[in-house]
Order: sequence, then C-alpha cells, then structure tokens
Amino acid sequence: MNALNKISQENPTIGRDAVASACVMLGYDLPESQGGQSIFTQFNKLQGTFGNIYPNPTDESATFQYSLLGNSANLKITDITGRTINTFILNTEENIFSFSVKNYSEGIYFVKVEQAGKNVFTSKFVVIKK
Repeated sequence: MNALNKISQENPTIGRDAVASACVMLGYDLPESQGGQSIFTQFNKLQGTFGNIYPNPTDESATFQYSLLGNSANLKITDITGRTINTFILNTEENIFSFSVKNYSEGIYFVKVEQAGKNVFTSKFVVIKK
C-alpha cells in the first residue's frame, strides 16, 4: 500500500486513476492525501458526485444510480486492462442509467464517470455467466 500511496502522490494526474483502479481490484482503501481523506473522496465531494452500480455481480444488465452536478457526463465502461468497452452520456437531471452486459465476457469491469475531461467517479463491477 505504501508503494501505491507514493505513486499517487508523485503522479497526481496520471497516477491517481491507476492507483484507484489497483486499490479497487485489491480491496484497499484509496490513498490518503492531506486532511485524511482519499483523493477521490475529496474530489467527489467537490464535484458533488456519487454513484452505485447494481446488481454486483451481474449477468444480464447493470444499473448505475448516480448524482451529478453541472452538465452532462460520460459513463465509460472499461475492462481490467483499461480497454474501453462502452461509453454512454449521462444526463445530470436523471439519476439512474441501465445497460446490458449480455455481450461482455466474464470478468472485472470498471465504471468511470468523466465530466469536463476529468474522472469524478470510479467503481468496480463483476460480470458472471450462469
């Protein structure tokens, strides 16, 4: 964890997303910054952003419930290698978005919300095949 913390502090722009993904995959708390809160917690509070994806794990579809401030945002689905699988546009006036995962391979995926070119939310979900 110390190594991840160091990467995040030394590379706040590029390292932040990589460290957050690694922490989510490994089940670690996100790295702490000044003030004792994670970088993403501070950033998300500033942006007024939160989200929840369910059911998790899923086999047919997933629902992303969210709260956003400002203009529309992009919802990007990536696989564990960082490859973009899908991109959707979220309306800030809505608070729920559902999408199919029927064509996804079994594995770990990330949902990332971007506003104004910045990542404001990241979460992991798992696709299983029955």
